[in-house]
Amino acid sequence: CAALIYGAADVLNVSFSEQSKGNNNALVDDDDYDGANIMEGSSQRLGLLFGFVGIGCFLGPIIVDRFTDMDRVTSLERACVGSFLLMAIGCYGLSLSSSPFDEHGDHRNFFWVCAFTSVRSAGSSVVW
Repeated sequence: CAALIYGAADVLNVSFSEQSKGNNNALVDDDDYDGANIMEGSSQRLGLLFGFVGIGCFLGPIIVDRFTDMDRVTSLERACVGSFLLMAIGCYGLSLSSSPFDEHGDHRNFFWVCAFTSVRSAGSSVVW
């Protein structure tokens, strides 16, 4: 079940990384940037997004492991339900911060895209 969301999220990561500073909804090439952006290329943003995927995949199981016991089935069920909740929160957060740049060209929304990507991947790695 977690693998179903990973493919779609990876495609969205590419889409998020290619959005320009000046046009919140348009996908552009790296040649269209004016150089005033803190992270000029989409390659850097895509690398950051996949880095946050890795952080979530690393921290999710480590945190959940403290609350699970292989001898108690209910703790494993709670971990699965919690991971689905994390995936839902991550996807919902990504939908709210769907543009990495706000209307002023600031990159604050990209931080939230990275944070919610990490939350989503933490939940997905726990189920995996």
